[in-house]
Amino acid sequence: MYKSIISILMFFISTSAFASDKDLAYLPSEQAQAVDVMNQVYYVNQFYSFSHVPFAYQPKGLFTLIKSGHNIYSQVKFERYMNFAYTGAIKAKDLILFTSGALRGTSILMTDYNDPQRSSMLQVWVPQIRKVRRVPQPPANDLWLGSAFTHGDMKLRKPQHEQHEVIAIENYNHCAAGMENIPCMSQGKKVLVVKSWPLNHYPANYDYRLSYIDTYSYADYRTEYYRNGKLVKEVEKNWLPVDMPMPRALIFTHWFVKDYDLNTESLLMMQPLEKETFPEMWTDAFLRKTKR
Repeated sequence: MYKSIISILMFFISTSAFASDKDLAYLPSEQAQAVDVMNQVYYVNQFYSFSHVPFAYQPKGLFTLIKSGHNIYSQVKFERYMNFAYTGAIKAKDLILFTSGALRGTSILMTDYNDPQRSSMLQVWVPQIRKVRRVPQPPANDLWLGSAFTHGDMKLRKPQHEQHEVIAIENYNHCAAGMENIPCMSQGKKVLVVKSWPLNHYPANYDYRLSYIDTYSYADYRTEYYRNGKLVKEVEKNWLPVDMPMPRALIFTHWFVKDYDLNTESLLMMQPLEKETFPEMWTDAFLRKTKR
């Protein structure tokens, strides 16, 4: 139970601050170096654009994770409520509510701080023991909730963990797998192709990866992972713009991963969530009420 809780929560947390923070200014891609591009990509993936909008517009969604491989199929659902409307020491808070499977009734509250020397606080309400627990960080290469995603794919790999080089600019004519009746934003877009090598201190299980990144919005549409000259994994994403005058203000509808080594694949989908929120939701007191 604890291992499963630790596994899924790492999609959402940030362990330290660095150049790609929520106040990172937009930089046109023609003026950006490779590391600047990857900082902008991280900004998009962490939804930092929403730190500049009122509380009522903070992002939320219903997530479904589908896992398949070796004749096994499973899924888990959870609600996520993000809140960037903080000043002072707190950078953001995340509230996760599991609504299906073995984790049903479990809730997680994550508090991220602006101080780069201060670790995020992770509080988990475990209904079986009716207590709030703190949990540690798993290795970046561990599989996330038993899926084909790793913790590095989801959150833990950051731009400073790799060396980057822009190797091409090309037109992208592809849509993420697993989509039905969903608008495809990536079709016909101009993208930067960035090659990234892990630095020696980062425990990667690939030699390099290629990322296909929108030259305007910095949405990363696909990432290919290579080891010994062979394609071993692909991650695809479908991003959609929101009604805000900011190029990086995006939400994703689908993340799809195919692991050719393990012969597994996973699909993470997000749907809009029409539920009213209130500031007291992001407190440990609320965690204890979520089961009821």
